[in-house]
Amino acid sequence: MGSRLCCLVLVVCGLLPAAQVFAQSEDAFQKFLKQRRSEYQQFRSERDQQFHSFLKRQWKAFKSYAGEVEDPAPKPSAIPRAEEPEPRKAPEPVAVEPKAPPAREKPEPEPVRKAPPRPAPEEEPEPEALQPEARQVSVRVFGRKLTAPVPDAWSELHLGQVSSRGVATFWKDFAQGPSAGPTVKALGKASDRWNLGDWGYVRLVYALADEAADGSAEARLLTWALLLKSGYAVRTGIAHGEVVLLFRSRDHLFEVPYFRIDGHRYYVFDPDGDPASSGLRSYDGEFPGKVRPVAVAAQEPPSVGPGREGRDLKFKFHGKAYEVRVSVNPNLLAFQGSLPQLALKDYFEMRPPKGFSEDLHRQLQKEMAGMPPREAVDFLLAFVQKAFAYKRDQDQFGGENYLFPTETVHYPYSDCEDRAVLFSWLVHDLLGYPVVGLDYPGHVATAVALPKGGRGQYVKRDGHRYFVADPTYVNAGVGMVMPRYRDTQPKVLPAW
Repeated sequence: MGSRLCCLVLVVCGLLPAAQVFAQSEDAFQKFLKQRRSEYQQFRSERDQQFHSFLKRQWKAFKSYAGEVEDPAPKPSAIPRAEEPEPRKAPEPVAVEPKAPPAREKPEPEPVRKAPPRPAPEEEPEPEALQPEARQVSVRVFGRKLTAPVPDAWSELHLGQVSSRGVATFWKDFAQGPSAGPTVKALGKASDRWNLGDWGYVRLVYALADEAADGSAEARLLTWALLLKSGYAVRTGIAHGEVVLLFRSRDHLFEVPYFRIDGHRYYVFDPDGDPASSGLRSYDGEFPGKVRPVAVAAQEPPSVGPGREGRDLKFKFHGKAYEVRVSVNPNLLAFQGSLPQLALKDYFEMRPPKGFSEDLHRQLQKEMAGMPPREAVDFLLAFVQKAFAYKRDQDQFGGENYLFPTETVHYPYSDCEDRAVLFSWLVHDLLGYPVVGLDYPGHVATAVALPKGGRGQYVKRDGHRYFVADPTYVNAGVGMVMPRYRDTQPKVLPAW
């Protein structure tokens, strides 16, 4: 018995050092985790910390500018009708010298027509043992469904007081919280897959932020933070007690209020209602690192969700009745309707979707088969002049609203620039003839370079004669100009 007790004592004594070692190891591990958690709670990058210091400084006021109007000249409330010409008859050629565009403030940044690749987001590795809790949030944008991971902590981001201090605190909580990397990665993959471009990406980010955040002010601030992490030149500020989200655009925009900040135009982004257009106060400093402006214009349409809305278009040409059936995707209309107004020249470059183009082209090509060049152009003129009812944008929309070809065939009314864009696209794609836009004060038409010349008024460009073709002047053929513009020199805009 004594020997057994002695052995037990020896075993216990032998285990004591091991237990002490284990306890010390456990204590060290807990200290390690505590240190990692402490590190995790600090700013993830020097850029975030430096930016926070900008936000804490005294904010300053910035001058506001009302949205510009590209053409202040009033458009005709009613359009004249010409006597329908006999086939193949037109007046003798008369030259109209084009007017050089007036000098004006240079848009910034330099317009590059093709949207550049989306900027690479900032890399923010997560500590492996400290992955934050996240939930899957789904939103629908332009008929597409996005499901992305959203940290639970973001639902607790609150602005509190609408002030510079409140914004600085919001950024600190965001930057010290869970990494935005997984969310930004999911947003970027979806945007690239659907070819949304910069503008579609901005709308996608806002939709997710609006779903994830608790309040409209928090949604704007979360959008601002995610776009900064995505590499875009965006800002936020306070105006009339509300949070304002601003973006720098690659393209010159119209009818959108903006602020001049550090030599750049920052346009107001507010998809929910009337944006604040004065009284802005914002931080004095840019987000550290390389950021780029938002490319609003793009040559190719996005890949939106499925959908179709049809319309029958009827017109007459040389006494014969024609009917064309067109269909437009409502999700594409939603995307195009969300775009701020671009310069007129941009609408002559942004192509309609392939399905819409092929369907409309097939029907018109069938009717134009065998027509000589000038008659084919007159046929397309008759289609655009007579299949669409005229109404000024101010009367239909309450303000200027340039339309893309898909929008022109969708809305019940259109005016001159809408028809000019639609007609020029049809001439370019169906006939392959060089075509330009003609920008008169208060009116827009086109001109076409016919393969064997023509008759009537024309403009010269690159050594070629472009004969006036007015898609708004009902019954007018190639070479005919509205009476009020016959002595006016237009600006010439390249098309397609």
